[in-house]
Amino acid sequence: MPLDTVEHLHEHLRLAGIVELTTIPTYLYAMYSLDDPTSDAAKLIRSVAVEEMLHLALVGNLLLGTGGEPKFYAPESIPSYPLALPHHVPETIVSLEPCSRGVIRDLFMVIEQPAELGAPAEADEYETLGQFYSAIELAVKELEPFDNPRLDRQLSDSAFYNPVKFDTADSGGLVGIHDCDTAMAAMEIIIHQGEGVGDHHYADPDHRELTHYYKFEQLADGVVEIGLVRPVMSNPHVTDFPPYIRPVATLANALYSFVLYVMDELYAPGADANALISDLYGAMAGLLSPVAHYLTTLDVGGDYVASPTFEFYEFAGAPRAEIVALAQALVGDHPHLEPVIHQIVKRWG
Repeated sequence: MPLDTVEHLHEHLRLAGIVELTTIPTYLYAMYSLDDPTSDAAKLIRSVAVEEMLHLALVGNLLLGTGGEPKFYAPESIPSYPLALPHHVPETIVSLEPCSRGVIRDLFMVIEQPAELGAPAEADEYETLGQFYSAIELAVKELEPFDNPRLDRQLSDSAFYNPVKFDTADSGGLVGIHDCDTAMAAMEIIIHQGEGVGDHHYADPDHRELTHYYKFEQLADGVVEIGLVRPVMSNPHVTDFPPYIRPVATLANALYSFVLYVMDELYAPGADANALISDLYGAMAGLLSPVAHYLTTLDVGGDYVASPTFEFYEFAGAPRAEIVALAQALVGDHPHLEPVIHQIVKRWG
Protein backbone atom coordinates (compact mmCIF):
# COMPACT_ATOMS: atom_id res chain seq x y z
CA MET A 1 0.00 0.00 0.00
CA PRO A 2 1.62 3.27 -1.06
CA LEU A 3 1.46 6.11 1.44
CA ASP A 4 -0.46 8.37 -0.93
CA THR A 5 -2.50 10.35 1.60
CA VAL A 6 -1.70 12.21 4.80
CA GLU A 7 -3.95 9.75 6.64
CA HIS A 8 -1.84 6.84 5.35
CA LEU A 9 1.32 8.67 6.38
CA HIS A 10 -0.02 9.17 9.89
CA GLU A 11 -1.03 5.50 10.13
CA HIS A 12 2.50 4.54 9.15
CA LEU A 13 4.04 6.93 11.67
CA ARG A 14 1.81 5.53 14.41
CA LEU A 15 2.99 2.06 13.37
CA ALA A 16 6.57 3.35 13.62
CA GLY A 17 5.85 4.31 17.22
CA ILE A 18 4.46 0.84 17.95
CA VAL A 19 7.56 -0.77 16.38
CA GLU A 20 9.82 1.33 18.63
CA LEU A 21 7.69 0.43 21.66
CA THR A 22 7.95 -3.24 20.74
CA THR A 23 11.75 -3.21 20.71
CA ILE A 24 12.50 -0.98 23.72
CA PRO A 25 11.24 -3.40 26.43
CA THR A 26 13.02 -6.41 24.92
CA TYR A 27 16.32 -4.52 24.94
CA LEU A 28 15.74 -3.24 28.48
CA TYR A 29 14.75 -6.72 29.66
CA ALA A 30 18.04 -8.19 28.43
CA MET A 31 19.91 -5.32 30.08
CA TYR A 32 18.14 -5.78 33.42
CA SER A 33 18.95 -9.50 33.35
CA LEU A 34 22.69 -8.77 33.50
CA ASP A 35 24.19 -9.40 36.92
CA ASP A 36 26.46 -6.34 36.68
CA PRO A 37 24.47 -3.23 35.67
CA THR A 38 27.73 -1.23 35.43
CA SER A 39 29.32 -3.54 32.84
CA ASP A 40 30.12 -2.48 29.30
CA ALA A 41 27.54 -5.01 28.09
CA ALA A 42 24.81 -3.30 30.11
CA LYS A 43 25.94 0.15 28.97
CA LEU A 44 26.08 -0.97 25.33
CA ILE A 45 22.48 -2.24 25.42
CA ARG A 46 21.44 0.88 27.34
CA SER A 47 22.96 3.05 24.59
CA VAL A 48 20.66 1.37 22.07
CA ALA A 49 17.57 1.70 24.29
CA VAL A 50 18.27 5.40 24.89
CA GLU A 51 18.46 6.05 21.15
CA GLU A 52 15.25 4.08 20.57
CA MET A 53 13.57 6.47 23.01
CA LEU A 54 15.04 9.34 20.97
CA HIS A 55 13.59 7.76 17.82
CA LEU A 56 10.20 7.53 19.53
CA ALA A 57 10.41 11.26 20.30
CA LEU A 58 11.33 11.98 16.67
CA VAL A 59 8.30 9.97 15.53
CA GLY A 60 6.20 12.18 17.82
CA ASN A 61 7.72 15.27 16.22
CA LEU A 62 7.08 13.86 12.74
CA LEU A 63 3.43 13.28 13.61
CA LEU A 64 2.95 16.78 14.96
CA GLY A 65 4.96 18.35 12.14
CA THR A 66 2.75 16.70 9.52
CA GLY A 67 -0.56 17.46 11.23
CA GLY A 68 -0.99 14.28 13.30
CA GLU A 69 -1.20 13.65 17.03
CA PRO A 70 1.19 11.40 18.99
CA LYS A 71 -0.33 8.91 21.44
CA PHE A 72 2.05 6.51 23.15
CA TYR A 73 0.29 5.66 26.43
CA ALA A 74 -2.38 3.28 25.15
CA PRO A 75 -3.02 -0.48 25.42
CA GLU A 76 -2.50 -0.91 21.69
CA SER A 77 0.91 0.77 21.89
CA ILE A 78 2.32 -1.30 24.75
CA PRO A 79 2.62 -4.89 23.52
CA SER A 80 2.11 -8.17 25.33
CA TYR A 81 5.00 -10.59 24.76
CA PRO A 82 5.68 -12.70 22.81
CA LEU A 83 4.41 -11.11 19.60
CA ALA A 84 5.35 -10.75 15.96
CA LEU A 85 7.25 -7.58 15.10
CA PRO A 86 4.49 -5.58 13.36
CA HIS A 87 4.45 -6.02 9.56
CA HIS A 88 7.99 -7.49 9.44
CA VAL A 89 8.70 -10.20 6.86
CA PRO A 90 9.71 -12.86 7.41
CA GLU A 91 7.78 -13.12 10.66
CA THR A 92 10.00 -12.18 13.61
CA ILE A 93 8.78 -13.10 17.09
CA VAL A 94 9.83 -10.58 19.73
CA SER A 95 10.16 -11.91 23.27
CA LEU A 96 11.38 -10.81 26.66
CA GLU A 97 14.42 -13.04 27.19
CA PRO A 98 17.48 -13.12 29.43
CA CYS A 99 20.54 -11.77 27.68
CA SER A 100 22.57 -14.26 25.65
CA ARG A 101 24.62 -14.30 22.49
CA GLY A 102 21.85 -16.30 20.85
CA VAL A 103 19.14 -13.75 21.70
CA ILE A 104 21.39 -10.92 20.52
CA ARG A 105 22.16 -12.58 17.20
CA ASP A 106 18.82 -14.29 16.47
CA LEU A 107 16.51 -11.48 17.59
CA PHE A 108 18.19 -8.14 18.20
CA MET A 109 20.39 -8.27 15.09
CA VAL A 110 17.43 -9.42 12.99
CA ILE A 111 15.41 -6.41 14.19
CA GLU A 112 18.33 -4.08 13.40
CA GLN A 113 19.39 -5.75 10.13
CA PRO A 114 20.74 -3.07 7.75
CA ALA A 115 19.00 -2.45 4.46
CA GLU A 116 21.10 -3.13 1.38
CA LEU A 117 22.18 -0.10 -0.61
CA GLY A 118 19.45 0.67 -3.11
CA ALA A 119 16.85 -1.50 -1.37
CA PRO A 120 13.31 -0.40 -2.28
CA ALA A 121 11.05 1.42 0.16
CA GLU A 122 8.44 -0.86 1.70
CA ALA A 123 5.26 0.82 2.86
CA ASP A 124 3.33 -2.14 4.25
CA GLU A 125 5.27 -5.34 4.86
CA TYR A 126 8.97 -4.57 5.28
CA GLU A 127 12.20 -6.55 5.46
CA THR A 128 14.25 -3.92 7.25
CA LEU A 129 13.43 -0.85 9.32
CA GLY A 130 15.45 1.23 6.86
CA GLN A 131 13.04 0.29 4.06
CA PHE A 132 10.12 0.96 6.39
CA TYR A 133 11.32 4.52 7.08
CA SER A 134 12.21 5.04 3.41
CA ALA A 135 8.50 4.70 2.62
CA ILE A 136 7.83 7.53 5.07
CA GLU A 137 10.53 9.64 3.42
CA LEU A 138 8.93 9.17 0.00
CA ALA A 139 5.48 10.07 1.31
CA VAL A 140 6.76 13.22 3.03
CA LYS A 141 8.49 14.38 -0.16
CA GLU A 142 5.38 13.68 -2.23
CA LEU A 143 2.77 15.09 0.14
CA GLU A 144 4.71 17.95 1.84
CA PRO A 145 2.15 18.00 4.70
CA PHE A 146 3.59 20.93 6.66
CA ASP A 147 0.70 23.41 6.72
CA ASN A 148 0.56 23.45 10.53
CA PRO A 149 3.75 21.94 12.04
CA ARG A 150 3.09 23.15 15.62
CA LEU A 151 6.76 23.52 16.51
CA ASP A 152 5.82 24.88 19.93
CA ARG A 153 4.54 21.41 20.90
CA GLN A 154 7.49 19.43 19.56
CA LEU A 155 10.53 18.17 21.50
CA SER A 156 13.38 20.01 19.86
CA ASP A 157 15.42 21.53 22.70
CA SER A 158 18.88 19.92 22.57
CA ALA A 159 19.08 20.17 26.37
CA PHE A 160 16.37 17.50 26.60
CA TYR A 161 18.57 14.76 25.11
CA ASN A 162 22.07 13.80 26.25
CA PRO A 163 23.97 10.84 24.76
CA VAL A 164 25.18 8.10 27.12
CA LYS A 165 28.32 5.94 26.91
CA PHE A 166 28.79 4.37 23.45
CA ASP A 167 26.68 7.14 21.87
CA THR A 168 27.91 10.48 20.52
CA ALA A 169 26.21 13.84 20.07
CA ASP A 170 27.34 13.91 16.42
CA SER A 171 25.12 10.96 15.53
CA GLY A 172 22.02 13.10 16.04
CA GLY A 173 19.50 14.35 18.56
CA LEU A 174 16.12 16.05 18.73
CA VAL A 175 14.92 17.82 15.57
CA GLY A 176 11.92 20.10 15.20
CA ILE A 177 9.93 19.16 12.07
CA HIS A 178 8.50 21.93 9.91
CA ASP A 179 9.48 21.07 6.31
CA CYS A 180 10.91 18.32 4.11
CA ASP A 181 14.51 19.06 5.06
CA THR A 182 13.91 18.75 8.80
CA ALA A 183 11.78 15.63 8.31
CA MET A 184 14.57 14.04 6.23
CA ALA A 185 17.09 14.99 8.92
CA ALA A 186 15.01 13.26 11.60
CA MET A 187 14.64 10.08 9.57
CA GLU A 188 18.34 10.10 8.69
CA ILE A 189 19.05 10.00 12.44
CA ILE A 190 16.59 7.16 13.01
CA ILE A 191 17.98 5.06 10.17
CA HIS A 192 21.70 5.67 10.67
CA GLN A 193 21.73 5.39 14.45
CA GLY A 194 19.67 2.24 14.14
CA GLU A 195 20.41 -0.46 11.63
CA GLY A 196 22.30 1.77 9.20
CA VAL A 197 22.40 1.11 5.47
CA GLY A 198 24.54 -1.43 3.64
CA ASP A 199 27.86 -2.13 5.33
CA HIS A 200 28.10 1.25 7.06
CA HIS A 201 29.22 0.43 10.60
CA TYR A 202 29.06 3.90 12.11
CA ALA A 203 26.31 6.33 13.07
CA ASP A 204 28.48 9.44 13.27
CA PRO A 205 30.88 11.23 10.87
CA ASP A 206 33.95 10.62 13.07
CA HIS A 207 33.29 6.89 13.41
CA ARG A 208 33.08 6.90 17.19
CA GLU A 209 29.58 5.38 17.48
CA LEU A 210 28.56 2.06 15.97
CA THR A 211 25.06 1.57 14.60
CA HIS A 212 22.74 -0.59 16.67
CA TYR A 213 23.34 -3.64 14.49
CA TYR A 214 27.10 -3.48 14.97
CA LYS A 215 26.80 -2.68 18.68
CA PHE A 216 24.83 -5.88 19.08
CA GLU A 217 27.33 -7.75 16.91
CA GLN A 218 30.03 -6.91 19.45
CA LEU A 219 27.99 -8.73 22.09
CA ALA A 220 27.10 -11.65 19.82
CA ASP A 221 30.74 -12.15 18.81
CA GLY A 222 32.07 -11.85 22.36
CA VAL A 223 34.06 -8.67 21.68
CA VAL A 224 32.14 -7.24 24.64
CA GLU A 225 31.61 -9.95 27.24
CA ILE A 226 28.04 -10.41 28.45
CA GLY A 227 29.11 -11.74 31.85
CA LEU A 228 26.83 -13.35 34.40
CA VAL A 229 23.10 -13.35 33.61
CA ARG A 230 20.38 -13.71 36.22
CA PRO A 231 17.85 -16.52 35.60
CA VAL A 232 14.83 -14.41 34.67
CA MET A 233 11.86 -16.08 32.99
CA SER A 234 10.96 -15.73 29.32
CA ASN A 235 7.93 -13.51 28.70
CA PRO A 236 6.78 -13.29 32.32
CA HIS A 237 3.53 -11.80 33.58
CA VAL A 238 2.86 -10.35 37.01
CA THR A 239 0.54 -13.27 37.76
CA ASP A 240 3.46 -15.70 37.31
CA PHE A 241 5.08 -14.36 40.49
CA PRO A 242 4.35 -15.17 44.16
CA PRO A 243 1.85 -12.75 45.77
CA TYR A 244 4.46 -10.80 47.76
CA ILE A 245 6.39 -9.98 44.55
CA ARG A 246 3.41 -8.94 42.42
CA PRO A 247 3.09 -5.42 43.94
CA VAL A 248 6.74 -4.71 43.06
CA ALA A 249 6.26 -5.90 39.49
CA THR A 250 3.08 -3.82 39.30
CA LEU A 251 5.01 -0.74 40.42
CA ALA A 252 7.57 -1.42 37.67
CA ASN A 253 4.77 -1.63 35.10
CA ALA A 254 3.23 1.60 36.40
CA LEU A 255 6.58 3.38 36.13
CA TYR A 256 7.15 2.20 32.56
CA SER A 257 3.59 3.10 31.55
CA PHE A 258 4.09 6.46 33.25
CA VAL A 259 7.10 7.18 31.02
CA LEU A 260 4.82 6.91 27.99
CA TYR A 261 2.09 8.89 29.74
CA VAL A 262 4.62 11.70 30.29
CA MET A 263 5.64 11.52 26.62
CA ASP A 264 2.02 12.28 25.73
CA GLU A 265 1.97 15.12 28.28
CA LEU A 266 5.11 16.60 26.71
CA TYR A 267 3.36 16.86 23.34
CA ALA A 268 0.22 18.47 24.77
CA PRO A 269 -0.45 22.20 24.26
CA GLY A 270 1.09 24.39 26.96
CA ALA A 271 3.22 21.62 28.45
CA ASP A 272 5.78 22.52 31.12
CA ALA A 273 8.56 20.74 29.24
CA ASN A 274 11.32 21.19 31.84
CA ALA A 275 9.25 19.69 34.66
CA LEU A 276 8.00 16.86 32.46
CA ILE A 277 11.48 15.98 31.18
CA SER A 278 12.54 15.76 34.84
CA ASP A 279 9.64 13.35 35.47
CA LEU A 280 10.53 11.34 32.36
CA TYR A 281 14.19 10.82 33.20
CA GLY A 282 13.43 10.45 36.89
CA ALA A 283 10.93 7.66 36.25
CA MET A 284 13.04 5.84 33.67
CA ALA A 285 16.54 5.93 35.12
CA GLY A 286 16.06 6.94 38.74
CA LEU A 287 13.05 4.76 39.62
CA LEU A 288 12.30 2.02 37.08
CA SER A 289 15.91 0.88 36.85
CA PRO A 290 16.44 0.18 40.58
CA VAL A 291 12.99 -1.43 40.89
CA ALA A 292 13.75 -3.66 37.89
CA HIS A 293 17.13 -4.70 39.27
CA TYR A 294 15.61 -5.39 42.68
CA LEU A 295 13.04 -7.68 41.06
CA THR A 296 15.86 -9.79 39.61
CA THR A 297 17.07 -10.55 43.16
CA LEU A 298 13.75 -12.14 44.20
CA ASP A 299 13.37 -15.90 43.96
CA VAL A 300 10.12 -17.06 42.33
CA GLY A 301 10.84 -20.79 42.45
CA GLY A 302 11.83 -23.24 39.75
CA ASP A 303 15.36 -21.79 39.65
CA TYR A 304 14.00 -18.47 38.36
CA VAL A 305 14.03 -14.93 39.68
CA ALA A 306 11.48 -12.18 39.12
CA SER A 307 11.81 -9.38 36.57
CA PRO A 308 9.92 -6.44 35.12
CA THR A 309 7.15 -7.62 32.80
CA PHE A 310 6.49 -4.43 30.78
CA GLU A 311 2.74 -4.89 30.82
CA PHE A 312 0.34 -2.02 30.26
CA TYR A 313 -0.73 -0.41 33.54
CA GLU A 314 -4.01 1.49 33.37
CA PHE A 315 -4.09 4.45 35.71
CA ALA A 316 -7.46 4.80 37.42
CA GLY A 317 -6.84 8.39 38.49
CA ALA A 318 -3.95 10.84 38.73
CA PRO A 319 -0.88 8.80 37.69
CA ARG A 320 1.63 10.47 40.02
CA ALA A 321 -0.57 10.01 43.09
CA GLU A 322 -1.27 6.43 42.06
CA ILE A 323 2.45 5.64 41.78
CA VAL A 324 2.97 7.13 45.25
CA ALA A 325 0.24 4.86 46.62
CA LEU A 326 1.73 1.78 44.91
CA ALA A 327 5.15 2.61 46.37
CA GLN A 328 3.88 3.29 49.90
CA ALA A 329 2.07 -0.07 49.89
CA LEU A 330 5.50 -1.75 49.70
CA VAL A 331 6.80 -0.18 52.93
CA GLY A 332 7.76 -2.87 55.42
CA ASP A 333 7.57 -5.77 52.97
CA HIS A 334 10.48 -4.67 50.77
CA PRO A 335 13.02 -2.74 52.86
CA HIS A 336 15.59 -2.76 50.03
CA LEU A 337 13.24 -0.48 48.08
CA GLU A 338 12.95 2.14 50.81
CA PRO A 339 15.35 4.59 49.06
CA VAL A 340 13.25 4.33 45.87
CA ILE A 341 10.00 4.70 47.82
CA HIS A 342 11.43 7.80 49.51
CA GLN A 343 12.33 9.28 46.10
CA ILE A 344 8.83 8.62 44.75
CA VAL A 345 7.13 10.21 47.77
CA LYS A 346 9.51 13.16 47.69
CA ARG A 347 8.90 13.73 43.97
CA TRP A 348 5.13 13.24 43.76
CA GLY A 349 3.79 12.80 47.29
